[in-house]
Amino acid sequence: MILLIDNNLPPVLADILNPLAQIDDHKVIHKRNEFGRTDISDIEWIEAFGIKKDAAFLTCDTNILKRPLELAAFRKTQITGFWLKSKSWKQYLRQRELHILASKLILRWPTLVQAAELGTGQAYEIPPSSQKLRGI
Repeated sequence: MILLIDNNLPPVLADILNPLAQIDDHKVIHKRNEFGRTDISDIEWIEAFGIKKDAAFLTCDTNILKRPLELAAFRKTQITGFWLKSKSWKQYLRQRELHILASKLILRWPTLVQAAELGTGQAYEIPPSSQKLRGI
């Protein structure tokens, strides 16, 4: 799996998760490092990144699921999307508790890999208090 961390999450999150991912030949990269800029549109990055084998992304951006053009771009690919929709996730970011956010994602890492390996272009919410993903 190649997991792309969206710009609404700090780049250091990719730096924290990537060493764990590399153990099993996976990769975690931040969007600004993948594309070299932060102003790339959702449609553009979804189409470009979505052609990669075993691609997945992690975001807080629920607009991808609400806006027709972004949703259509997402649905055209086999990319797997993981959303941190709960206010609890955003609270960790606001309070600079990235270590808690990262530790919760590390605990869910096997589940994320398993979901991404299905390669079916699914959208999942990652609940902050459960190990199970929710389809959205």
